[in-house]
Amino acid sequence: MSMKHLKAFEKILSERDMFVRYILSFYGPNGTWSEFFDHKLTQKTVEDNVDKFIKKRGKDFDGNSFDRELYRDILLVKTGILGVDSTETNVRPYFTKSELKKAELLHKSNKYNL
Repeated sequence: MSMKHLKAFEKILSERDMFVRYILSFYGPNGTWSEFFDHKLTQKTVEDNVDKFIKKRGKDFDGNSFDRELYRDILLVKTGILGVDSTETNVRPYFTKSELKKAELLHKSNKYNL
């Protein structure tokens, strides 16, 4: 790996890590809005999906408040807290059909306490 590629790789990792910390500072257990996730959002949950999110956003990813809120909505659906149609932003493009089906089933089971 050339030095140029190594620096680019390090920049991507740095942006990713900063974004993960940013998400957790808002929605993590001690975050400003931790009640969105009942104070239970873990670093692992955030990290499990962040690379896919950043890749999907591509050049539009800035790690700003829009990205934070969009990613929050994705996590709310993935964890079954909200249904896909209950989010503030349209998160459907960030899910495959099978992921959407799984998320909706999880949401229904949480909703009805199954």
